[in-house]
Amino acid sequence: MSANPVIKDFDLNLIKVLDAVISAGNATRASKRLQVTPAAISQALQRLQNVYSEELFVRTREGLAPTSRAREIHSAYSQVLDIVASTLEQPQRPGVMQELTILGNDINEQYYFSQLFDYEPFTRYLIKYCSTTPQNPQHYKESLTSGTADMALTLKPLVDNAVENVAIEHFHDYCVVCALHNPLAELPDLTLYHFFSFPHAVYQSDALPVLAEGKRNTILPELNSARSRRIGYRTDSINGLISAVENSSCIAVLPYRLARFFQIQKKYSIALLALPEELKFSSQTLYANWYRKNRHLADVKEIVAMMQTIASFRKW
Repeated sequence: MSANPVIKDFDLNLIKVLDAVISAGNATRASKRLQVTPAAISQALQRLQNVYSEELFVRTREGLAPTSRAREIHSAYSQVLDIVASTLEQPQRPGVMQELTILGNDINEQYYFSQLFDYEPFTRYLIKYCSTTPQNPQHYKESLTSGTADMALTLKPLVDNAVENVAIEHFHDYCVVCALHNPLAELPDLTLYHFFSFPHAVYQSDALPVLAEGKRNTILPELNSARSRRIGYRTDSINGLISAVENSSCIAVLPYRLARFFQIQKKYSIALLALPEELKFSSQTLYANWYRKNRHLADVKEIVAMMQTIASFRKW
């Protein structure tokens, strides 16, 4: 232990407080992470500023913004925290699999992970897939940086210096899905009249018949039309949505490749129809996000590479 009197009198808990506040963005979220009161966080920050005799945070509308000096100190502290964490890691016991936790929704679980179970690193790890609806960017960032999750799948990249992300797949083409016994399946072309006359099955993210830009949280598309769909079934399950279409008069709009996946791979009795030319849907991108200092980083990147390979070479 260092004999430096400054180190001797320094409260090492302040390192954890600074890290939590910068990672969480404000004292309230940091207090929840550390399971203390916001007042305790504020007092700790004041003590830390007294130690350094300079301002470390400025208050903004978004919360506490660290100064350049605070980020410099935090960078040094992060190295200390990583060293301490490495000493606390338990050696893997023979026969006991380590866990990798992935956040997303049930569409991504069906569309990607159902194709990966026989491959590495799925044989080395216990994979825990957690469907979260709706997706909360702040919750995802906190889960990644705190280590409670190893990867998050989102439609918008998580913006955080500690988080890295990469695009998995782009969805440009959409189609209408209906049951094989639906009269629409016999039509050569689908008209706007047909599209708006039949009841629609919608995924839970379709909170309104017409959705505003930036409100989506699944790979299902937004409707760019002044007219409203007649909602006949609403669900937070992609299997539930396809089953409703297969067994009723409901129709649904899906990315073409996702619809083909359920038609060919899952063998649902559905027909795929071209959209009326008047309807346009915005393209969407799926991103994988992870903490740059994740202890399973190599395996996380391996899974991401597998997902990208599936997206590039999928036959349906």
